[in-house]
Amino acid sequence: MKIFKISLLLAIISSSLFSSCVKDIDVGQISNIVLTPIFEVSFIYATKEAGNFDSTNPNSSVIIPELIESDTTSFPLLNNQSITKSIEKIEITYQVDNTFNKDFIIEFKYLGATNELINSPVIVPVQAGNGPFEKPVQTLFVDELDKNEITNLKLAKKIVSTIKATDVPSNIEGSLNLKSKGRYYIKMEL
Repeated sequence: MKIFKISLLLAIISSSLFSSCVKDIDVGQISNIVLTPIFEVSFIYATKEAGNFDSTNPNSSVIIPELIESDTTSFPLLNNQSITKSIEKIEITYQVDNTFNKDFIIEFKYLGATNELINSPVIVPVQAGNGPFEKPVQTLFVDELDKNEITNLKLAKKIVSTIKATDVPSNIEGSLNLKSKGRYYIKMEL
């Protein structure tokens, strides 16, 4: 009796498999396929540690009224025209870990071939840390670029990152660690 039930069950399963309906495939619809991958790339990494900002008198506790430190880097991320026309949106996430007992501003400027400003500067306010031996205070900032801003950024050849603070003691201790990544949203039609 068991063999009969198993045989009947196998016969039903087999007949349903072989009598399934398959819809014809329209190969002409391949032009309607849209791929939407998301790519993540490392953007800027930097660390600023300071035992002393005042190199002329490192043992003093002089107050620096305005601290400004800049760095310039090439910006080749949007130089490929075939890829940039497919980019729908870019999100740049900045993460700053701060142990300095001081608020900072980090500013990013995109510059063209003749150092002209491309788009508005990105300003990241960084919260004060709790000291060099404490857990860093983390600041997250997301900058979303739309199609128009992406079009403008095609002209950018370099990026200038500037750290700014006011009334900084020259013997302040701590560190700023910047990590950032770009998330590119692509739309490609076949």
